[in-house]
Amino acid sequence: MEDVDRVSDTFRYFAGHADKLAGDHHSVIMHPQFETYTTREPIGVCGLITSFNYPLLLATWKLAPALAVGNTVVIKPAPQTPLSTLYLVHLMKNSKVPAGVVNVVTGGEEIGKALIDHIKVAKVSFTGSIIGGKSVLSTACCAHGLKPVTLELGGKSPVVVMPDADLDKAALLISNAMFANAGQSCCAPSKLYVHKHIHEKLLDKLKVCAESWEVGSLSDPNTKLGPVIDRRQFDKIMDYINFTIKNKEGHILLGGRRANEHGFYIEPTIFCNVKPNARIALEEIFGPVLVIMEPFSELENVLRIERDSPYGLAAGIFTHDTRAINIFKRKIRAGTIWVNTYNYIFSHLPFGGFKTSGFGRDLGKESLEDYSIPRAVIEDTLG
Repeated sequence: MEDVDRVSDTFRYFAGHADKLAGDHHSVIMHPQFETYTTREPIGVCGLITSFNYPLLLATWKLAPALAVGNTVVIKPAPQTPLSTLYLVHLMKNSKVPAGVVNVVTGGEEIGKALIDHIKVAKVSFTGSIIGGKSVLSTACCAHGLKPVTLELGGKSPVVVMPDADLDKAALLISNAMFANAGQSCCAPSKLYVHKHIHEKLLDKLKVCAESWEVGSLSDPNTKLGPVIDRRQFDKIMDYINFTIKNKEGHILLGGRRANEHGFYIEPTIFCNVKPNARIALEEIFGPVLVIMEPFSELENVLRIERDSPYGLAAGIFTHDTRAINIFKRKIRAGTIWVNTYNYIFSHLPFGGFKTSGFGRDLGKESLEDYSIPRAVIEDTLG
Protein backbone atom coordinates (compact mmCIF):
# COMPACT_ATOMS: atom_id res chain seq x y z
CA MET A 1 0.00 0.00 0.00
CA GLU A 2 2.88 2.38 0.70
CA ASP A 3 4.10 2.09 -2.90
CA VAL A 4 0.58 2.70 -4.24
CA ASP A 5 0.26 5.86 -2.12
CA ARG A 6 3.60 7.12 -3.48
CA VAL A 7 2.50 6.34 -7.04
CA SER A 8 -0.63 8.42 -6.51
CA ASP A 9 1.41 11.26 -5.04
CA THR A 10 3.81 11.24 -8.00
CA PHE A 11 1.06 11.40 -10.61
CA ARG A 12 -0.66 14.17 -8.66
CA TYR A 13 2.56 16.19 -8.42
CA PHE A 14 3.36 16.03 -12.14
CA ALA A 15 -0.26 16.63 -13.13
CA GLY A 16 0.16 19.99 -11.41
CA HIS A 17 3.00 20.84 -13.80
CA ALA A 18 1.15 19.95 -17.00
CA ASP A 19 -0.41 23.42 -17.44
CA LYS A 20 2.52 25.39 -16.02
CA LEU A 21 5.28 24.73 -18.56
CA ALA A 22 6.55 28.07 -19.74
CA GLY A 23 9.29 29.64 -21.81
CA ASP A 24 10.99 33.02 -21.44
CA HIS A 25 10.52 36.29 -23.27
CA HIS A 26 13.69 38.27 -24.05
CA SER A 27 13.87 41.94 -25.02
CA VAL A 28 16.66 42.70 -27.49
CA ILE A 29 17.53 46.35 -26.82
CA MET A 30 19.97 46.61 -29.70
CA HIS A 31 17.44 45.10 -32.13
CA PRO A 32 13.96 46.25 -31.01
CA GLN A 33 12.29 44.96 -34.17
CA PHE A 34 12.88 41.41 -33.01
CA GLU A 35 10.47 39.57 -30.74
CA THR A 36 12.39 36.70 -29.11
CA TYR A 37 11.18 34.00 -26.78
CA THR A 38 11.55 30.34 -25.94
CA THR A 39 9.12 27.45 -25.67
CA ARG A 40 9.51 23.90 -24.39
CA GLU A 41 8.39 21.15 -26.75
CA PRO A 42 7.73 17.45 -26.11
CA ILE A 43 10.52 15.18 -27.34
CA GLY A 44 8.18 12.61 -28.89
CA VAL A 45 8.02 8.89 -28.17
CA CYS A 46 9.92 8.03 -24.97
CA GLY A 47 11.26 4.54 -24.34
CA LEU A 48 11.14 3.82 -20.59
CA ILE A 49 13.02 0.81 -19.18
CA THR A 50 12.68 -0.04 -15.49
CA SER A 51 14.36 -2.29 -12.94
CA PHE A 52 12.85 -5.21 -10.98
CA ASN A 53 13.29 -3.86 -7.46
CA TYR A 54 10.50 -1.25 -7.34
CA PRO A 55 8.62 -1.91 -10.59
CA LEU A 56 5.50 0.16 -9.95
CA LEU A 57 7.30 3.15 -8.44
CA LEU A 58 10.01 3.30 -11.09
CA ALA A 59 7.44 3.08 -13.88
CA THR A 60 5.56 6.01 -12.36
CA TRP A 61 8.72 8.09 -11.87
CA LYS A 62 9.23 7.96 -15.63
CA LEU A 63 5.65 7.90 -16.90
CA ALA A 64 4.41 10.93 -14.96
CA PRO A 65 6.93 13.58 -16.14
CA ALA A 66 7.00 12.20 -19.68
CA LEU A 67 3.22 12.50 -19.98
CA ALA A 68 3.06 15.86 -18.20
CA VAL A 69 5.02 17.57 -20.97
CA GLY A 70 3.00 15.95 -23.77
CA ASN A 71 5.00 12.89 -24.86
CA THR A 72 3.80 9.41 -25.72
CA VAL A 73 5.60 6.47 -24.11
CA VAL A 74 6.53 2.85 -24.56
CA ILE A 75 7.48 1.27 -21.25
CA LYS A 76 9.37 -1.99 -20.83
CA PRO A 77 9.34 -3.41 -17.29
CA ALA A 78 12.02 -5.78 -16.03
CA PRO A 79 11.34 -9.36 -17.17
CA GLN A 80 11.25 -10.54 -13.54
CA THR A 81 8.47 -8.14 -12.47
CA PRO A 82 6.18 -7.12 -15.36
CA LEU A 83 2.75 -7.60 -13.75
CA SER A 84 2.36 -4.35 -11.79
CA THR A 85 3.35 -2.28 -14.83
CA LEU A 86 1.01 -4.24 -17.09
CA TYR A 87 -1.85 -3.66 -14.68
CA LEU A 88 -1.03 0.06 -14.35
CA VAL A 89 -1.14 0.45 -18.14
CA HIS A 90 -4.39 -1.56 -18.20
CA LEU A 91 -5.94 0.86 -15.71
CA MET A 92 -4.74 3.85 -17.71
CA LYS A 93 -6.19 2.48 -20.94
CA ASN A 94 -9.53 1.94 -19.21
CA SER A 95 -9.58 5.52 -17.97
CA LYS A 96 -9.35 8.73 -20.00
CA VAL A 97 -5.83 8.23 -21.35
CA PRO A 98 -6.15 8.37 -25.16
CA ALA A 99 -5.33 5.23 -27.13
CA GLY A 100 -1.68 5.03 -28.16
CA VAL A 101 -0.37 7.45 -25.54
CA VAL A 102 0.81 4.78 -23.08
CA ASN A 103 2.12 1.52 -24.47
CA VAL A 104 3.91 -1.44 -22.90
CA VAL A 105 6.18 -4.21 -24.19
CA THR A 106 7.61 -7.08 -22.18
CA GLY A 107 10.78 -9.09 -22.55
CA GLY A 108 14.47 -9.09 -21.81
CA GLU A 109 17.61 -7.49 -23.18
CA GLU A 110 16.76 -8.15 -26.84
CA ILE A 111 13.44 -6.31 -26.56
CA GLY A 112 15.12 -3.46 -24.71
CA LYS A 113 17.69 -2.99 -27.48
CA ALA A 114 14.97 -3.07 -30.12
CA LEU A 115 13.08 -0.36 -28.24
CA ILE A 116 16.15 1.85 -27.91
CA ASP A 117 17.11 1.39 -31.56
CA HIS A 118 13.62 1.99 -32.98
CA ILE A 119 13.53 4.93 -35.38
CA LYS A 120 10.37 6.38 -33.80
CA VAL A 121 11.73 6.37 -30.25
CA ALA A 122 13.17 9.83 -29.59
CA LYS A 123 14.35 9.54 -25.96
CA VAL A 124 15.33 6.73 -23.57
CA SER A 125 15.16 6.59 -19.76
CA PHE A 126 16.74 3.58 -18.04
CA THR A 127 17.01 2.40 -14.43
CA GLY A 128 19.30 -0.55 -13.78
CA SER A 129 22.90 -1.64 -13.37
CA ILE A 130 25.98 0.25 -14.53
CA ILE A 131 26.72 -2.47 -17.09
CA GLY A 132 23.16 -2.21 -18.40
CA GLY A 133 23.38 1.59 -18.48
CA LYS A 134 26.56 1.55 -20.54
CA SER A 135 24.89 -0.81 -23.01
CA VAL A 136 21.83 1.46 -23.24
CA LEU A 137 24.00 4.52 -23.82
CA SER A 138 26.06 2.75 -26.49
CA THR A 139 22.94 1.58 -28.32
CA ALA A 140 21.30 5.02 -28.10
CA CYS A 141 24.41 6.73 -29.48
CA CYS A 142 24.46 4.38 -32.47
CA ALA A 143 20.69 4.39 -32.98
CA HIS A 144 18.63 6.48 -35.37
CA GLY A 145 18.80 10.15 -34.47
CA LEU A 146 21.43 10.08 -31.67
CA LYS A 147 18.92 9.86 -28.80
CA PRO A 148 19.11 11.65 -25.43
CA VAL A 149 19.33 9.26 -22.48
CA THR A 150 18.55 9.45 -18.76
CA LEU A 151 20.38 6.86 -16.65
CA GLU A 152 19.71 6.00 -13.01
CA LEU A 153 22.26 3.32 -12.18
CA GLY A 154 23.87 1.61 -9.22
CA GLY A 155 25.13 2.95 -5.93
CA LYS A 156 27.39 2.19 -3.01
CA SER A 157 25.95 4.85 -0.76
CA PRO A 158 28.16 5.90 2.15
CA VAL A 159 26.72 6.85 5.53
CA VAL A 160 28.77 8.52 8.27
CA VAL A 161 27.90 8.38 11.97
CA MET A 162 29.69 10.98 14.08
CA PRO A 163 30.27 10.68 17.87
CA ASP A 164 27.48 13.14 18.80
CA ALA A 165 24.80 11.36 16.77
CA ASP A 166 21.59 9.90 18.16
CA LEU A 167 22.74 6.26 17.96
CA ASP A 168 19.34 4.66 18.49
CA LYS A 169 17.87 6.71 15.66
CA ALA A 170 20.85 6.07 13.39
CA ALA A 171 20.83 2.32 13.98
CA LEU A 172 17.09 2.04 13.33
CA LEU A 173 17.06 4.15 10.14
CA ILE A 174 20.19 2.54 8.70
CA SER A 175 18.96 -1.00 9.31
CA ASN A 176 15.49 -0.19 7.95
CA ALA A 177 16.92 1.34 4.77
CA MET A 178 19.53 -1.39 4.36
CA PHE A 179 17.34 -4.47 4.73
CA ALA A 180 14.11 -3.19 3.20
CA ASN A 181 13.27 -5.01 -0.03
CA ALA A 182 15.96 -7.58 0.88
CA GLY A 183 18.63 -4.94 0.32
CA GLN A 184 17.68 -4.56 -3.34
CA SER A 185 17.68 -0.78 -3.33
CA CYS A 186 20.03 1.36 -5.39
CA CYS A 187 20.38 3.96 -2.60
CA ALA A 188 20.68 1.47 0.28
CA PRO A 189 23.13 2.70 2.98
CA SER A 190 25.41 -0.24 2.24
CA LYS A 191 28.73 1.38 3.21
CA LEU A 192 28.86 2.62 6.80
CA TYR A 193 31.57 4.72 8.43
CA VAL A 194 31.42 4.85 12.24
CA HIS A 195 33.58 7.12 14.40
CA LYS A 196 35.98 5.21 16.65
CA HIS A 197 34.51 6.69 19.87
CA ILE A 198 31.09 5.11 19.24
CA HIS A 199 32.07 2.17 17.05
CA GLU A 200 31.34 -0.72 19.40
CA LYS A 201 28.21 0.91 20.82
CA LEU A 202 26.64 1.48 17.38
CA LEU A 203 27.56 -2.01 16.17
CA ASP A 204 25.73 -3.50 19.13
CA LYS A 205 22.62 -1.46 18.32
CA LEU A 206 22.78 -2.32 14.61
CA LYS A 207 23.06 -6.01 15.44
CA VAL A 208 19.96 -5.85 17.61
CA CYS A 209 18.02 -4.00 14.88
CA ALA A 210 19.11 -6.46 12.18
CA GLU A 211 18.20 -9.47 14.31
CA SER A 212 14.61 -8.21 14.44
CA TRP A 213 14.27 -8.70 10.67
CA GLU A 214 12.40 -11.98 10.55
CA VAL A 215 13.03 -13.84 7.30
CA GLY A 216 10.20 -15.63 5.53
CA SER A 217 7.46 -15.59 2.96
CA LEU A 218 5.98 -12.20 2.13
CA SER A 219 2.53 -13.72 2.62
CA ASP A 220 3.34 -14.02 6.35
CA PRO A 221 2.44 -10.73 8.13
CA ASN A 222 5.35 -11.25 10.56
CA THR A 223 7.92 -11.32 7.77
CA LYS A 224 10.17 -8.29 7.40
CA LEU A 225 12.82 -9.75 5.06
CA GLY A 226 11.64 -11.65 2.00
CA PRO A 227 13.62 -13.44 -0.72
CA VAL A 228 15.85 -11.78 -3.30
CA ILE A 229 14.43 -11.66 -6.80
CA ASP A 230 15.83 -14.84 -8.39
CA ARG A 231 18.58 -17.45 -8.37
CA ARG A 232 20.98 -15.29 -10.37
CA GLN A 233 20.79 -12.52 -7.77
CA PHE A 234 20.95 -15.02 -4.91
CA ASP A 235 24.12 -16.60 -6.31
CA LYS A 236 25.71 -13.19 -6.88
CA ILE A 237 25.08 -12.07 -3.29
CA MET A 238 26.29 -15.34 -1.80
CA ASP A 239 29.43 -15.10 -3.94
CA TYR A 240 30.20 -11.72 -2.36
CA ILE A 241 29.60 -13.12 1.13
CA ASN A 242 31.66 -16.27 0.59
CA PHE A 243 34.49 -14.36 -1.09
CA THR A 244 34.68 -11.94 1.85
CA ILE A 245 34.75 -14.73 4.41
CA LYS A 246 37.29 -16.81 2.48
CA ASN A 247 39.66 -13.89 1.90
CA LYS A 248 39.15 -12.45 5.40
CA GLU A 249 38.24 -9.01 4.00
CA GLY A 250 35.88 -8.34 6.88
CA HIS A 251 34.74 -9.71 10.22
CA ILE A 252 31.22 -11.12 10.05
CA LEU A 253 29.07 -9.63 12.79
CA LEU A 254 25.77 -11.21 11.77
CA GLY A 255 24.30 -13.55 9.17
CA GLY A 256 26.23 -14.61 6.10
CA ARG A 257 24.14 -17.71 5.40
CA ARG A 258 21.22 -18.89 3.36
CA ALA A 259 18.12 -18.41 5.50
CA ASN A 260 15.86 -21.26 4.36
CA GLU A 261 16.42 -24.57 2.63
CA HIS A 262 14.13 -23.59 -0.22
CA GLY A 263 13.80 -20.25 -1.99
CA PHE A 264 16.24 -17.40 -2.38
CA TYR A 265 16.39 -16.21 1.23
CA ILE A 266 19.53 -14.68 2.74
CA GLU A 267 19.97 -13.74 6.37
CA PRO A 268 20.48 -10.04 7.13
CA THR A 269 24.27 -9.84 7.02
CA ILE A 270 26.71 -7.38 8.55
CA PHE A 271 30.46 -7.25 7.93
CA CYS A 272 32.61 -4.93 10.04
CA ASN A 273 36.22 -3.67 10.07
CA VAL A 274 36.29 -3.69 6.26
CA LYS A 275 39.24 -2.03 4.55
CA PRO A 276 38.71 0.54 1.75
CA ASN A 277 40.22 -1.77 -0.91
CA ALA A 278 38.02 -4.78 -0.06
CA ARG A 279 35.79 -6.03 -2.84
CA ILE A 280 32.60 -5.59 -0.81
CA ALA A 281 33.60 -1.97 -0.09
CA LEU A 282 34.10 -1.17 -3.77
CA GLU A 283 31.24 -2.94 -5.56
CA GLU A 284 27.47 -2.82 -5.33
CA ILE A 285 26.11 -6.05 -3.84
CA PHE A 286 22.38 -5.28 -4.16
CA GLY A 287 21.35 -7.56 -1.34
CA PRO A 288 20.90 -7.60 2.47
CA VAL A 289 24.60 -7.05 3.20
CA LEU A 290 25.75 -4.07 5.28
CA VAL A 291 29.45 -3.21 5.03
CA ILE A 292 30.87 -1.37 8.05
CA MET A 293 34.25 0.13 7.35
CA GLU A 294 37.18 0.37 9.76
CA PRO A 295 36.54 2.96 12.51
CA PHE A 296 37.55 6.49 11.52
CA SER A 297 38.82 9.42 13.56
CA GLU A 298 38.61 12.32 11.07
CA LEU A 299 35.78 13.07 8.63
CA GLU A 300 38.34 14.19 6.04
CA ASN A 301 39.67 10.63 5.89
CA VAL A 302 36.23 9.35 4.94
CA LEU A 303 35.80 12.03 2.29
CA ARG A 304 39.23 11.20 0.87
CA ILE A 305 38.22 7.56 0.43
CA GLU A 306 34.87 8.47 -1.11
CA ARG A 307 36.45 10.81 -3.64
CA ASP A 308 37.80 7.71 -5.39
CA SER A 309 34.47 5.88 -5.42
CA PRO A 310 32.94 5.47 -8.90
CA TYR A 311 29.46 5.80 -7.39
CA GLY A 312 27.54 8.95 -6.51
CA LEU A 313 23.87 8.17 -6.06
CA ALA A 314 23.21 8.93 -2.39
CA ALA A 315 24.93 9.56 0.94
CA GLY A 316 24.03 10.31 4.54
CA ILE A 317 25.44 11.69 7.77
CA PHE A 318 24.23 11.51 11.37
CA THR A 319 25.53 14.36 13.53
CA HIS A 320 24.49 17.64 15.16
CA ASP A 321 27.82 19.26 14.31
CA THR A 322 26.96 22.03 11.84
CA ARG A 323 30.52 22.27 10.57
CA ALA A 324 30.68 18.53 9.85
CA ILE A 325 27.32 18.66 8.08
CA ASN A 326 28.41 21.57 5.87
CA ILE A 327 31.73 19.93 4.98
CA PHE A 328 30.00 16.66 4.16
CA LYS A 329 27.31 18.29 2.00
CA ARG A 330 29.88 20.32 0.12
CA LYS A 331 32.49 17.64 -0.52
CA ILE A 332 30.54 14.41 -1.03
CA ARG A 333 29.59 13.79 -4.65
CA ALA A 334 26.08 12.37 -4.48
CA GLY A 335 22.74 13.20 -6.05
CA THR A 336 20.82 12.88 -2.76
CA ILE A 337 22.20 13.65 0.70
CA TRP A 338 20.33 12.82 3.89
CA VAL A 339 21.19 14.52 7.20
CA ASN A 340 20.04 12.81 10.43
CA THR A 341 17.59 10.74 8.41
CA TYR A 342 17.70 8.31 5.51
CA ASN A 343 15.72 6.96 2.56
CA TYR A 344 12.97 9.58 2.42
CA ILE A 345 12.17 10.40 -1.22
CA PHE A 346 9.69 13.07 -2.29
CA SER A 347 8.06 13.64 -5.67
CA HIS A 348 9.09 17.31 -5.71
CA LEU A 349 12.83 16.55 -5.31
CA PRO A 350 15.02 15.26 -8.16
CA PHE A 351 16.50 11.77 -7.82
CA GLY A 352 19.60 10.66 -9.68
CA GLY A 353 23.35 10.30 -9.46
CA PHE A 354 26.80 11.67 -10.06
CA LYS A 355 29.68 9.81 -11.74
CA THR A 356 28.84 6.25 -12.85
CA SER A 357 25.58 6.31 -10.89
CA GLY A 358 24.11 8.03 -13.93
CA PHE A 359 22.91 11.37 -15.25
CA GLY A 360 19.61 13.09 -15.75
CA ARG A 361 16.94 12.96 -13.07
CA ASP A 362 13.75 11.18 -12.13
CA LEU A 363 11.22 13.15 -10.05
CA GLY A 364 11.22 16.87 -9.33
CA LYS A 365 10.58 19.63 -11.83
CA GLU A 366 14.13 19.01 -13.08
CA SER A 367 12.98 15.75 -14.69
CA LEU A 368 10.59 17.69 -16.94
CA GLU A 369 13.62 19.14 -18.71
CA ASP A 370 14.76 15.62 -19.62
CA TYR A 371 11.48 14.96 -21.43
CA SER A 372 11.23 18.26 -23.32
CA ILE A 373 13.34 20.35 -25.69
CA PRO A 374 13.77 24.14 -25.56
CA ARG A 375 12.99 26.00 -28.79
CA ALA A 376 14.10 29.56 -29.57
CA VAL A 377 11.80 31.78 -31.66
CA ILE A 378 13.01 35.00 -33.31
CA GLU A 379 10.36 37.06 -35.05
CA ASP A 380 10.89 40.23 -37.08
CA THR A 381 7.86 42.30 -36.08
CA LEU A 382 8.53 44.90 -38.80
CA GLY A 383 8.73 42.49 -41.69
